[in-house]
Amino acid sequence: MRISYIYKMENFKISNAAEAFLKKEQHDFFINNKWVRTDSPKTIDIVNPANDSIVGKISVATAEDVKNAITSGKRAFQNKVWRDMSPIKREQLLHNLADLMQDHLIPMAEILTIENGKLLSHAKSEIQGAINTFRYYAGWATKIEGQTIDLSLRQKPGFKNFAFIKKEPIGLVAVIVPWNFPISIATWKLAPLLAAGCTAVLKPSEVTPLSTLYLAQLFELAGFPPGVVNVITGDGESGAALTSNPQVDKITFTGSTQVGKIIGQAAMQNLTPISLELGGKSPAIVFDDADLTASRALVSDGSGKVAVSAVTSTEIGYVDGVTSAIQTQLNDIVTRATANTSGDTAAAVESRRVANIAGAVSTITTCNLTASRAVVSDSSGKVAASAVTSTELGYVDGVTSAIQTQIDSKQATITGAATTIDDADLTASRAVVSDGSGKVAVSAVTSTEIGYLDGVSSAIQTQIDSKQATITGAATTIDD
Repeated sequence: MRISYIYKMENFKISNAAEAFLKKEQHDFFINNKWVRTDSPKTIDIVNPANDSIVGKISVATAEDVKNAITSGKRAFQNKVWRDMSPIKREQLLHNLADLMQDHLIPMAEILTIENGKLLSHAKSEIQGAINTFRYYAGWATKIEGQTIDLSLRQKPGFKNFAFIKKEPIGLVAVIVPWNFPISIATWKLAPLLAAGCTAVLKPSEVTPLSTLYLAQLFELAGFPPGVVNVITGDGESGAALTSNPQVDKITFTGSTQVGKIIGQAAMQNLTPISLELGGKSPAIVFDDADLTASRALVSDGSGKVAVSAVTSTEIGYVDGVTSAIQTQLNDIVTRATANTSGDTAAAVESRRVANIAGAVSTITTCNLTASRAVVSDSSGKVAASAVTSTELGYVDGVTSAIQTQIDSKQATITGAATTIDDADLTASRAVVSDGSGKVAVSAVTSTEIGYLDGVSSAIQTQIDSKQATITGAATTIDD
């Protein structure tokens, strides 16, 4: 196995604890407070995105491995050691864990940086935030209260019955987290379920599992009974085996909408309660009337680092109407993300994500042309004319001739549709249509709606024709 750690880069040396952990030949599962090796020979390489070197190998959980982890968690939940543990004792265990995480903050952050590519300062902040989360929910262990309710039903003479609500742990929880904030998101799920008295089988992303495996060993040191927290690693098949198992009492998943739908269907088959946090976030949308100085700072500096290290290329792909100044900044971010040499920009978590980011910034040429044609020209063709300005249309790159034909058709439809309203206030109308709301004329109504504007005077018509020429020009000069 080729290993070339980030600490071999100039002026960077990781701690002995992190180095010792990363030198393991293969990282196994943490089940029942023990490291367990799978019988399957299948492994996944963990890659340092800063230099594409392999920094570890993880085991891929089979259906049988997943079953063993679930059995361990169910057994721990039913064991009186955990089930009958007092709330204040659970609180103390969570504080113990937070204390250990504080002691191991540096090696955990280093491992997180090596596998994820985010800045070391950001990784430290993530670990510290996780520590604070465990401490916060530790206090909740003794604050979970029930409720008593007086009844309005007829009572027997001499009796006064009442109803009560007692909150109880739901059982074993399957926890699946993504690659962008592996420790933070795992903590947001683990801390409350442990405070409530549940047990867990945690599956981190196969891209960034090492920091989570390092965290796993701290649960035993903190005093948690065997089986309360189990960690398995693997691919999508491993996750499917976990979420489809009827012994799981609750599923919590953060990730893509597509995978969330699959997990939701599996949960439905077993009527398993489920919590889903899906989809992308933080799109950077810059319109042509924005303060470009402020926009450039927001897109390329403050959020540029996060854009590279913590969001997907799809989200960056939603940057519309970017000026050449911002374009230059984005290209620079991609360059720095690939090399990770500047010290201010994190490496993209996978080389394929760097390619995706670069592609989203420059051109969009690999889209599904049939679907794109339908979106641009048919059901959303009106929206294409109604939701963005001509400048933004100009940034749709690599449009094929088929889509181009559809766009040209839409411009002709819009141009021909604006024909009359001869009784309008021409001065006010000209300002509304061509100036202050000229963009709105294109951006807030569909071509069908524009078709209802009849009898526009030649003065307004001239302004509209100018707008159409601008849009048509944007549509016909996209490929350059």
